Amino acid sequence: MALLILLLPLPGQSKPMMTRLFLPLLCLGAACEAVTLTDDPEPSPAILVNQPWVDDHPEWAASFHVDISSDYDYRGLVLKHSWLEACSTTFNLQGGLHLAPTWKLLASWQLRTIDDGDDAWDEKLLKLHDLDGENLTTKNEMTLKLALRKELIPQGVTITSGYNYTYGGFSGLMVQTSQHGGRAAVHELFCDVRADVFGGRINSDSNHTYVGLKTYYGIGNLSGWWFDAYAAYRFTMCNRLDLEASLHLNYSASFWNNAAITPGNGAQSYVLQVAMPIRVGKRTDVTPFIGGYWIGNGARKINNRLQGTSMLRSFTIVGGVGITYHF
Repeated sequence: MALLILLLPLPGQSKPMMTRLFLPLLCLGAACEAVTLTDDPEPSPAILVNQPWVDDHPEWAASFHVDISSDYDYRGLVLKHSWLEACSTTFNLQGGLHLAPTWKLLASWQLRTIDDGDDAWDEKLLKLHDLDGENLTTKNEMTLKLALRKELIPQGVTITSGYNYTYGGFSGLMVQTSQHGGRAAVHELFCDVRADVFGGRINSDSNHTYVGLKTYYGIGNLSGWWFDAYAAYRFTMCNRLDLEASLHLNYSASFWNNAAITPGNGAQSYVLQVAMPIRVGKRTDVTPFIGGYWIGNGARKINNRLQGTSMLRSFTIVGGVGITYHF
């Protein structure tokens, strides 16, 4: 009953804001009810948001993940509703294979669909760049990753390096408009260094704190550097319920130089997200999440370049829910 009261619209509250709050709250209420009705004593494995690699088996690991989010974002950048009023659904298939005691081969495929019923994004880009609509690719974003992970310090420091291919989405469309209808593909090399600060491991049943830095270097259409510094903490609340908080600071250097109307370089975005992974079955987890997204000074330059309109939101709240199945 208390959850239903929370979901009632307040005077003057917008429909988009209600959507962002409704998804995680509804899922949280249903999942907590499921936790209350079960007495399974097994501990809950952690599902860290935006951390795609899972370690469930000694030789291999695989999982399939689906989440529904109130808004589409590109590395913390969220478009205004005058440009893109859309929910985003993500499908992610990932796996890992142990090659040696401290080496692992990782691969993932991800598709983010963007439901933009009014096609406002297409219309604005076509108008700004005088493009033929048939030459403009889909807004849906597909990402392929292939990487190697090395455990430098057991249960302490890991480094993951590989190749990242993105087609479509915000970066792809910006590249395409700058090339007047070219291929909306972005190629990147990346390296992710992560360190456990106070002990524990990502899939253990103990509290866990870690910090890290992801470094991307674009080759081809977007050639430059992108940095994602992050920190996260997970607190085990009970045998089926965890609470996770993460902070991401995104910064770019020469990344947007070849793009047409995309943001300037410098600070891009700041993201503070809270998630609550809930184990509802032996191999299934449900994770409601909600976060605040702030634009950086570098990305803010795009709003100053577009006369009579602004593209990116200075601040917004994004909410949603994810479901993960572990093979």
